[in-house]
Amino acid sequence: MNIKCPNCGAEVPVGGLGRKRLPIGVDNVCDALRTHSTIKSAAQSLRCSRAYIYKAMGDAGLTLDQIRRYGAGPRVSVSTREQPAEEVSRPGSPPH
Repeated sequence: MNIKCPNCGAEVPVGGLGRKRLPIGVDNVCDALRTHSTIKSAAQSLRCSRAYIYKAMGDAGLTLDQIRRYGAGPRVSVSTREQPAEEVSRPGSPPH
């Protein structure tokens, strides 16, 4: 990527702008949230910010309640746990 130098006006090649993303996956974030009682302590154990944890959860479409209640994460589908069980019809009973 090339940007224009504010001093001389020349095109200067730049490798990238901004801070690099942390190499912490959603699996690690979910595991830390399962083992720690607060987001703050989970963030401290992962050495990242609380905002990073909220962003990772939002990108994965998960809430803290889902992770704690169902153990949700990339390995466990929350949608399969929230669906009601199908009713089993007994022989001789009319279908619903």
